[in-house]
Amino acid sequence: MKKLLLILICLVVSFEVKSKEVILKCIMTYEQLIGQKPIKVDKTTKIPPETEILYLNKDKKYITQEPNDPYIDYSEYYNWRESDSEIIFDRKNGVKTITLNLYDGSIKIETVKTVGGEYRFIKTGKCEKIKGEKIF
Repeated sequence: MKKLLLILICLVVSFEVKSKEVILKCIMTYEQLIGQKPIKVDKTTKIPPETEILYLNKDKKYITQEPNDPYIDYSEYYNWRESDSEIIFDRKNGVKTITLNLYDGSIKIETVKTVGGEYRFIKTGKCEKIKGEKIF
């Protein structure tokens, strides 16, 4: 009986739950500022490499900068568009858009700010998977 219990404990302990969440480490190298009002701006700057950690789950359809929150229904706040070559994840209010190229791992994060006019901040870089299933 003790052996059977020991075997059952070993089976339960060795059972691994696989998460569908993929963790991406993205090195951002370029930043672009585009503005319309009150001053027209279009400036691209090479920046010192910045690291962004992103969490991707194709089943639940999200790419975020925070780990999965099981209480958030991402489809309520975000749009998800996926093709063979890229994933586009954007807020329904148009404030932030993340575009991930599935072939080479390139990424673009675009944020819209409205402070005395409308300005778009665009960061571009390259991602690599550090945990989870293969995506590119």
